[in-house]
Amino acid sequence: PAITLADARVKAASLRAALAKGEALREAPETNSSVTFGAVAEEVLQRKIFRSSSHQRQWERSLRELAKPLSHRPIADITRQDVIEVLAPHWHRVPETARKLRARIEKVLARATALDLRTGNNPAGWRDGLKELLEPQDATKRGHFNAMPYRQVPVLVERLRTLTGFSTRALLFTILTAARSGEVRGADWGEIDLTSKIWLVPKERMKAKREHAVPLSEQAIDVLEALPHRSGLVFPNANGTALSQMALAMALRRAMAPKGVRAERVKIDATVHGFRSSFRDWCSENGVAREIAELCLAHLIGNAVEQAYARSTVLNRRREVMQSWADFLWLRSIQLGQLGEPPAARSPADGG
Repeated sequence: PAITLADARVKAASLRAALAKGEALREAPETNSSVTFGAVAEEVLQRKIFRSSSHQRQWERSLRELAKPLSHRPIADITRQDVIEVLAPHWHRVPETARKLRARIEKVLARATALDLRTGNNPAGWRDGLKELLEPQDATKRGHFNAMPYRQVPVLVERLRTLTGFSTRALLFTILTAARSGEVRGADWGEIDLTSKIWLVPKERMKAKREHAVPLSEQAIDVLEALPHRSGLVFPNANGTALSQMALAMALRRAMAPKGVRAERVKIDATVHGFRSSFRDWCSENGVAREIAELCLAHLIGNAVEQAYARSTVLNRRREVMQSWADFLWLRSIQLGQLGEPPAARSPADGG
């Protein structure tokens, strides 16, 4: 009310003239130039809810080690070029690590913007210009895990059945259930119902943060019933704590090692996580519906309504699929017996 219409017209004309000259109509808010990237990164690490200790270590390595060149820089001054220089050493050499590093740097800068510590576009934002400045990564290195062809998995299963130890049993159980290794390594007897043959993985250990019911095949039940205890962790290490990711990887190496060659010296073309891909390929070639195969892998499909419907109606169908997969592995492994060297295993003498 204190401003007349005539005064408003004069003010509007002045602003239009400034805008036509490219001048800013508002002054940028002041930022605290003394706050560093490292300080905000530590806040992000403190606030982040991690899926596991391994997940936490990955975030800490990204922000404390790989992004160290940014640590002491004022966060208000960090540019897109600064981010590119941090990403460049890893972008083609370890693409998956570089992509995660970029996303985590973006998260730190986004928090700084929310706290009014910086203004403007996010220098690490993929669609804020970074995509146009970084060279495309090799499409064959987009984070896929090496997988053993599914027809060769029964040979490995035959070897695993002759070995002992919790890491070996855990690997065998991982293959039978097509689960992620972290889900298996953290499995507790309280999650398993041997009577109904269900393993209920809590949402805290699931990538999608949703509880997942795994129907257990007869062979998976046999693995569990052969274990010497019925409380606490299903597959503990010698100290009674959870097995490490490396423990399963070494179990795989031991099973694939040629006779007389130490597991540490074996070079293999397969990973523990890759057995999920082996299972998926088997599904594709054996007429399993895509939706059922994806649900067996705990992948989310469709919208929220479809997901809710699928979760409530396909347990029995998934049970049939998991039993067929286990039968293929078990019966085929019996037929194969001991067939010499495991597939994809190479000793140093072979050029590995």
